[in-house]
Amino acid sequence: MKRTGVLRNCLFLKSNFTSDSTGTTFRIKKCLFAGWTIPRLRMVMSGYLASMGFGFPAALAAKLACPDKAVFCITGDGGFSQAMADFVTAVKYRLPMVVVILNNDELGMIRVEQKLEQYQNFGTDLHNPDFVLYAEACGGVGIPVKKPNELAPAVRRALSFDRPVILDVETDKNRF
Repeated sequence: MKRTGVLRNCLFLKSNFTSDSTGTTFRIKKCLFAGWTIPRLRMVMSGYLASMGFGFPAALAAKLACPDKAVFCITGDGGFSQAMADFVTAVKYRLPMVVVILNNDELGMIRVEQKLEQYQNFGTDLHNPDFVLYAEACGGVGIPVKKPNELAPAVRRALSFDRPVILDVETDKNRF
């Protein structure tokens, strides 16, 4: 699944988003993605700071700051793994949010950086837990997404819960 499909299926809401993506830190009222303008969207990004793991803690802060808003965290499997223990915190404090994990079993950005610098790929593969079972073991909800046509219904389903949800989205590491 292409990563842009995840954004298209989540950005139809007036929501708070956090991301481990590269870019500049934003807190904006309007955001442009794929030619769409979304009013009242707030997005927080870690920027070019190599801050893997920023997305989920930022989502916790966004939910505490705006408890009445839907909060999405779009993160990679490596980034989520940096702070995944705090999923229990989200469950404990009843902070409903949707954590979208782009799961490609590797540190994809590091692989790309190594390739750009003409280094051999080294140390980027991950051995992930089953994030769906992890969410359920913590007291949250886990929803697997294996095919692109499963994403939109999974997002709608995730929003129906009053507790934290992990969407484990299988992505193709070769389509980074």
